Amino acid sequence: MPYSVIRGEAFTLKATVLNYLPKCIRVSVQLNASPAFLASQNEKREESYCICGNEWQILSWTVTPETLGNVNSSVSAEIMPSLELCRNEVVDVSEIERKDTLIKTLLVDIRIFSFILTLAKLITMCLEDVLFGMNLPAIR
Repeated sequence: MPYSVIRGEAFTLKATVLNYLPKCIRVSVQLNASPAFLASQNEKREESYCICGNEWQILSWTVTPETLGNVNSSVSAEIMPSLELCRNEVVDVSEIERKDTLIKTLLVDIRIFSFILTLAKLITMCLEDVLFGMNLPAIR
């Protein structure tokens, strides 16, 4: 995830879910909702993913920040009990910690270039008003 982004500009947020266990598990992964950003999952959203031992699943979302400042985003992965087979294995989650959440802070800024241009235009308009609004003596 980048350190900072521009408000209103979309970026891709990726999460990698690793299974360090020797057996297969079924995992539900979600980017937790926030009023600070809009998000939509890039690939087909599944209810859960089968991840076997020493394998991983990469998920991604398109995120558009809506507010300025430090914004927290959190991704949660939860092991789901399931009657479905996971690669021909029955998923037994009775002895496993079931949920993990990662929270990251992202700095959301305004577009500096646009801000500087707007400020320069404002200063120019003020100077024009001051210079052309004055009755200066004619130069001979």
